[in-house]
Amino acid sequence: MENSKTVSILLPKGIILTKGIMEQPKEQVTTYESMIGSLIYLVTGTGPDLAYTISFLAQFSAYPTDEHIKGAKQVFTYVKGTQNLGLFYPY
Repeated sequence: MENSKTVSILLPKGIILTKGIMEQPKEQVTTYESMIGSLIYLVTGTGPDLAYTISFLAQFSAYPTDEHIKGAKQVFTYVKGTQNLGLFYPY
């Protein structure tokens, strides 16, 4: 993901993701859970703009499809493009 292009939106407007089937390969489930876990950790300290999107994607952790993984990857590219943005609270 280091050489990926950045995006300006978390997920495309109107995206519809549905529950996958139970026959998902174990490595696909593990990869998706790892991706979502990393994003949840990121939200705990920073990135409140990500909270809704990540909680939406986390619903599909049991049976993720390629579309779910694609959505999670898009969130990573969004984070990559916004890593220099932040809030400043002067005291």
